[in-house]
Parts: sequence; C-alpha cells; structure tokens
Amino acid sequence: MTGIAGLLSLNGQESSKENVGALLQGMSHRGTIQELIAPAATLALGICSNQSITRSLHAVQQSVILLDGAIHGGLPESLQNCNERSKPSTSNEARTLLEAFREGRHRILDDLVGDFAFAIWDHDRQELTLARDAFGTRPIFFYKDRKRIVFASEVKGLLNLPWISTGLNRERVADYLLGSLEGINKHATFHENIYRVPAGSYLTICNRSVATHPYWKPSTDVTEHLDDTDSIATFASTFRTAVECRYQAPAQTGILLSGGIDSCSIVGSARDMVSSPVNTFSLISGAHDPDCDESHSVALMQSMGHLNARNLSPDEVSKVAPTIPSFVARIDNPFTASLLAGPVPLYAMAQAEGLEAVLDGVDGDVVTSLTGNHHWFLANEFGIKTGLRELVNEAAYYESNAELPKAITRFLFRRLANGLISRSNPIRSLFRRRQGSRTGQNDITNSPIKNSFAKETHVLDRFRQQHENEHPNYPDTIRKACQQTLTAPYIVAAIERYEEAAASFGLTASHPFMDRRLVEFCLRIPWNFRIHHGQPKWILRQAMKPVLPKEIYAQYKIANIGHWFIHEILRDYLRQNPAPSSRTLETLEDFVEIDELKQRWRTAGENPEEANDDLLSSSIILSEWLQQHF
Repeated sequence: MTGIAGLLSLNGQESSKENVGALLQGMSHRGTIQELIAPAATLALGICSNQSITRSLHAVQQSVILLDGAIHGGLPESLQNCNERSKPSTSNEARTLLEAFREGRHRILDDLVGDFAFAIWDHDRQELTLARDAFGTRPIFFYKDRKRIVFASEVKGLLNLPWISTGLNRERVADYLLGSLEGINKHATFHENIYRVPAGSYLTICNRSVATHPYWKPSTDVTEHLDDTDSIATFASTFRTAVECRYQAPAQTGILLSGGIDSCSIVGSARDMVSSPVNTFSLISGAHDPDCDESHSVALMQSMGHLNARNLSPDEVSKVAPTIPSFVARIDNPFTASLLAGPVPLYAMAQAEGLEAVLDGVDGDVVTSLTGNHHWFLANEFGIKTGLRELVNEAAYYESNAELPKAITRFLFRRLANGLISRSNPIRSLFRRRQGSRTGQNDITNSPIKNSFAKETHVLDRFRQQHENEHPNYPDTIRKACQQTLTAPYIVAAIERYEEAAASFGLTASHPFMDRRLVEFCLRIPWNFRIHHGQPKWILRQAMKPVLPKEIYAQYKIANIGHWFIHEILRDYLRQNPAPSSRTLETLEDFVEIDELKQRWRTAGENPEEANDDLLSSSIILSEWLQQHF
C-alpha cells in the first residue's frame, strides 16, 4: 500500500517539506517508509509505503513522478507483463511511466491500463498533473486556496495540516441520508473545500490555473465481429489477464468469495493459475438459514479444494468486525451499514492473516450484463418486437410469468410516451425532470431526513439534476446506455467506498471486472452476448465453464445474506446504547426527524431480534461519524 502527497505554492513562496511530512503522517497506515523531495522551491512532494518506494518514485532532470498502484498495460515496453507467471520486476515502473509522459504527455492516459493514481511534476513546463485510472480505484484528494494547492491519497492526510480550512458539506449529508444521491457527482466530499480528482480524469495546475480534463469515454461505435466461440475465448483470455495482473503475490492476496458467479469466477480463475492454495474470505448464513443458497454456493466452491478458506457467520461477526464507533473513526466519509456488515469484517480477517491485498467481484453485473431498462433501449434501437421478445425471455428465465402482463403494459405505455415526446427535446427534458422530482419525493418520504433540511439542501433539485446526469444525452442505442452507466458517478462512489474501507485495514482493494480492457471489450460485443434469451452474464457463464461447477455458472439468482450481519452489528450497538444520548440527538437534530429516530430506536431496543432497521443504522453511523470528525 502506498500514499502520495504534495504541496504547490501558487504565490511564489517556498513550500515546506515539513508540511508534506505532516500529510504523510496523517495516513501512516499506508506505510512507514517515507521519502520527501523538493524538485522546485515552490513544490514539495512525499510518498509513504509499506514496501520499497523505488517502484513508486522516480525523478529525471527535476521532473518527478509519485505512483500509487500498478500499471498493467498501455505503456511502451511496459514492465507489467501479465502473461508471465512470475511477479514482474517493478523497480522501474515509475520511471517507465515518467519517460512515457515526457514523450507523450497526457495522451498516454488514452491507452493506460491499471489501478493507479499518480502525480507528475513537469519541470520544463512548471506544471503539476494529478491523474486517476478510469474507475478511480486509487484516490487523490486536494485542497486549494489563493496561496497553494495541497493533495494527498486520503482526506485525513489533508486534515493533518492545521491551517487547512474546511467544514461540513451539508449537501453530502443529505446525499448520504437519501442513499440514492450518493453518486450525484465525482468530485465532492463531506468536507467543504476538499475535493476528489474525478475518476477517469486528470487535473493540471500551471501558472495558478487549475483545470480538470476527463480522458476516459469508451467508444460506442466499434463492434467486435466475432462468432460465439471466438468471443467467448477472447473474453476468457481478457478476464484471466485481469485477474492475473492483480494476483501477482498469492501468499499476500485474498479474494472475497460471496457465492455469486462474479466472485466465484475470480476464485476459479485464480485456482487455475497458481500451485499454492487460494486465500478466500466468505460470509455464510450459519444457523440463521441452513438452506441459504449463497452459503451453499460458497461451500460448493470450497469443496473443489485448493483453497485456504475462512468463513464468518452472523453469530461470529462481533468478534471480528470493528464496532460502529471504532470503524467510523478510521474513515473520512460515513458509510451505509451494508458496507460495514459486508466486506469490512472480511477486511478485518484478511488484515489479521497478514495479507496486503483483496480482490472482489465489483462490478460484474454492470460489465458483463445490461442495464435494468435494456428492454426499452433494445426497442428504440432494434424495434418493439426485439424489446418485447427480450421482456418475455427474461420473465421465463426468472420464472416470473405471473408479472408479465403488468410488465408488458408498462413497457407499451412507456414506448407510447417516448414516441409522443421524442420529437421535442424541451418536452423530453421536462418529462425527465418531473421523473426526477417524483423519485426524489418518494425517497424523502422513505428516509430519515428532516423536511426542513431537505429543503435547505435543495434535494428535489438535486434529484432532478441527477436524473439528467444519469443519461445526459438520452441514449438511442443499448451500447450508449451501457457506456453512460459505466461513466456515471455511481460505480465510482461504490469503488471509492471499498478502497477507503480496505485502506483503513492496511489493504489494497482490487476489482478485476473493472479492468479497462475487459470493460471496453464487453462494450464492443453484441448485446445478446451479455443477455441471451433472458439469461444475464451469458458470455461470463460460457467462459467460466472450464473452471466452475455447473451449479455455479448456471445459477440465476442467489439471496443476499448481508441483512443478518447488519442485524448483529446494530444489535451489538443497541446493547451498549439502549437509548440515544443527548449528544446523539443534538448532533442529528438538524438532519433527521428526531421523534421518528427515537421511535425507531425504542422499537429496535424492545425487539432486539428484529433490529434490522436500515434507516436507524444510517442515522447511528452518521451521528458517530459527525461526533468524531466535526
């Protein structure tokens, strides 16, 4: 794990290495090996790591690179040869990237593959560049005032400088309470004046000017003209490479095995690559549901052997997972209970085992299948018969024929409505904004947010804006719809949460399905390779037949068991806090309906076996986070 940081003066004053040292100290869990460098009087840079920093820091003629992460391809004479089993020599990885940048400048990002964030100081141009990979798997945060710009891998690094002026971003609090607004943009944080460098973008700072440049927008005009056999073989090879690049040190790497086909595919591929047992970590239902299909899938994968498997049941979670107060002390942003109850206990287990990295199946659904409204996009592109046929196929696959008449009625009504408004962009825009308002009002009603706070933060306007952001130019093809889903902020928000949670345990989180080569290949293949006769992830299922049992690659849905873990974590908290404290109520009074909060708290306390209230847990996590960070 690596952390990078720097301070660039914008008014000509000298930048202090001591300040950069403080930035690194604020995120010392990323590594205790540190190096500070001042390539210019106005610039100081620093890097920390738990391994050698040689691969992550390089300087040439006063130009410098700081690299967090790994480059997997797209560079001239790349050192990341993922076709070789042995771990590549990465001692010159930063040097190779810096040399490529000096030759091709920001154009190198057009082809760069990997999980990375980097800072490059171009001495000749007196320009600082901060860049992140296409999906933001490695973070960079920055603060800017009239005198300087400061950046770091974590917000807590920035907050370690006492002169950084920030406060609570109340709009982000509203986003958190509503949940569905979490992905409204790619740059805001819970701290005013502190921002994220957007995923798939780079930031340039030169002559006091700061500009953001998006670089990743995959093409929707290219189609792979391959038959079934060649498409499956190409997918299998690309997926294997995506796993192999991130699984270079099996003894120090674990895989989160959920029982779904996505994580099973990663485990199955890893088993096929290495001679040593694969480390896996799984949540299982235990006595709560002996017939749970997710736990059955986990057991089936483990029965194949060649795994060093660790399981965690709900009854054991309090022994492993941090308490709500101790976890929120680690993180820069409040998380919903689903993340705390899902990967976080497994991260704690991986840390206890001395591992350094974890892989997971995020977001196999988006990459290898189609958007939930794909019937409508198919009808727009290929005609109403295609859309209806796929709707019928899906109902047959999921054995939901009883709901089919209603689904067809909704489909035809929307098709008619789209036809009526398609000739008028202003009418379409108004229609979409009204949809956003209706969605927003429903979400406000079903959330703990206080009405006055929702008005203060203009929640309905933000819902309308989000509805337009999701598809800024209404897609006329299924491929464009998939592209817009991939570039919308939702996936980035989820990946950033996983990264931050894992980093708090000293781990690196990686997501093979978010490999840029795999994502772009899946965008190029015909739609019916991703959903085939109603079956989602068809190409993944076909490609995984050699490494997975049929019961796994043919599965069509499994139940999520996360609610049992949320229940145990919340119940443990309520045992310690049977009623909200006066400080809790004072902290939340601006944001949530206090009377409703008290009632939910009382109900959960009186019926601990039913303590599974998402709205209550969200309020508790927010309260604890605010008390510790503001």
